[in-house]
Amino acid sequence: EATVQKAGEEEILYQASQEQMQMAPNSNFNFPISLEGDRFRSGDYVLKMTARSGEEEWEWERKFTIEADEARALNQQDVTIDTSINWWLVAAVILILFLLLIIVWLLIKKQRAKNKEDQ
Repeated sequence: EATVQKAGEEEILYQASQEQMQMAPNSNFNFPISLEGDRFRSGDYVLKMTARSGEEEWEWERKFTIEADEARALNQQDVTIDTSINWWLVAAVILILFLLLIIVWLLIKKQRAKNKEDQ
């Protein structure tokens, strides 16, 4: 199992757990930890990892830094990040603009009617 936290904080940002894995002695591999659709953010992080085999247990803790340009490059490669347009937001903005136009039009119409009465 593995967890990733922001350096100096206790909140777990990401975690992964896998069972029934096998590995050859003195070897290594990349253990994927899903960001669950989140974007990489630059900063200092801490990885805490635990491996168990029978009665044996090994623990690692490693600090690492993600630079801004590295985070940007990784985010561009990540296919799980939703980069689609938020249509609810677009619709809300259009509705607000439409309502503002109606209000301005009504105010102008009222002002013109008042000007005609004054003449």
